[in-house]
Amino acid sequence: MNTQNKAALEKIKTNNQNFTSKQSIMTMYERETIKEEMDRVISQYKPVIAQDAITDWKNTIKKAQDALKTEETAKAAEVNRWDAGKFNSELKTTQALIEMAKNNKNSPLTGGPKTGQRVNDIYKDAQRSGDPFKARAAAEVMQTLDANSFSEDARLDVMNVKRQAAKDLESIRVTPELTQAAEARKSAFSELLAGRQELIDTAKTLGEDPEIIWAFGPFTKALKLVQVKNGGIQFYSEDAPEVTGYSTVNEFKNKDMSEGWIPE
Repeated sequence: MNTQNKAALEKIKTNNQNFTSKQSIMTMYERETIKEEMDRVISQYKPVIAQDAITDWKNTIKKAQDALKTEETAKAAEVNRWDAGKFNSELKTTQALIEMAKNNKNSPLTGGPKTGQRVNDIYKDAQRSGDPFKARAAAEVMQTLDANSFSEDARLDVMNVKRQAAKDLESIRVTPELTQAAEARKSAFSELLAGRQELIDTAKTLGEDPEIIWAFGPFTKALKLVQVKNGGIQFYSEDAPEVTGYSTVNEFKNKDMSEGWIPE
């Protein structure tokens, strides 16, 4: 919103506050006269302030939409960087090594590491290999192991490897691009939430309450561009029935979008 419109909005807000706090000591004539002047000022500035505020809101919506698209692109790029054939081959190799370690029956005569140590070695070798396919395959397999399917003396080692694999898998799969996109999405959706509240406050200052049932007007229509449906945020075009028709948008209130509260 430009400086002139901000100043006009603040003036109207101050007038409203002063009127509310002092109307009890005013005569009927004073109330009517002052209210008439306040309404005149609002009528004068509301069209330009509304246009400016709604434009800011639409820009905030676009930023959130762009952030979502960027994050989806980063997710797709992460998935596509894995050659399916090579990855599946490494999965099968790791699974086979685990079965060999599980079926190995150590005894004082045969020697060698015990089953738990063998599982641990298989995992560490994969992570140290420098091969991302081998490292991911080992982490994927290890985190799904059922410790109870191993001999009792191996279960603690297996559980420790499972925990480490779950941690490592996140670092393997989460690229710098994904991290950056997720942070940008959180920031954009925090701005969206703040921008929505700012638009509501502006509307109320200008005499339009978009939060009441069956509300209508330019601010109410603008707010309907973003709604909560089935637990996720939905964006609508200006000519969508959800925007042009009657619908409440109160469910959107007090949602924290900064923590991934986005459509599936």
